[in-house]
Amino acid sequence: MGQEANPSVPKLAEKLRAENKNVRRDAATALSRIGRSSEEAVVQLIDAVQDEDADVRRAVVTALGRFGPGAKEAVPALNKIVQDEFNLQVRRAAASAIQEIGRDPNETPNSGGRPTGGGPRRGSGR
Repeated sequence: MGQEANPSVPKLAEKLRAENKNVRRDAATALSRIGRSSEEAVVQLIDAVQDEDADVRRAVVTALGRFGPGAKEAVPALNKIVQDEFNLQVRRAAASAIQEIGRDPNETPNSGGRPTGGGPRRGSGR
């Protein structure tokens, strides 16, 4: 599912409000696969971060993280989750999502905040 899936966003967003928690969780996961260009998906996911079910909340914040910098508007809601959420897994997922949203697209996940490419490292003695 990439940009061509954008017409499905309204139907998936509707599923975020379904009675069944599994449907809500699966809708969040599906929205995360839409692609980084769907502002509407991000808005709908932000609306769902306060779901009553912890598994759904975790899926929603994980989905937001997958949007990377395209979900910057979610950071205040994610910060609130990091501060106020009682479920440790949801808090960790929110913290991870914040990192993913703030990550430079040229940075690799294990580069420690440094852009990819050489350069001297601290403690290298050079």
